[in-house]
Amino acid sequence: MSSSIGSCTGGFDIVQQACENTLRHAHAKGIMIFGRLRQEEIDIRVEDDGIGLNSEISLKLNDMLAKRHFGLAGMYERAGLIGADMSIHSQQTQGTRTQVNWKSKETV
Repeated sequence: MSSSIGSCTGGFDIVQQACENTLRHAHAKGIMIFGRLRQEEIDIRVEDDGIGLNSEISLKLNDMLAKRHFGLAGMYERAGLIGADMSIHSQQTQGTRTQVNWKSKETV
């Protein structure tokens, strides 16, 4: 149970950062958060209708750090710490979607 609590907290941190990124950078009119929280699995999606990520932004850790995209890098770091899969999909003028999925080791 403690691993699911830690994963839930880590998932919350990622959602919080995704929302903060949207508010600071995306010029979005709306943020939508979808989720399913169970003891053995957490599946969360954050979507915005903002300007999307610049196509030149690399989602490779070293590139994010070099370009000072610390929020994005921290999201991937948190996902790794809790053993979650995370992906970010974005197109300019089409918004951004962040997906986080964590499964308990007992169910894998």
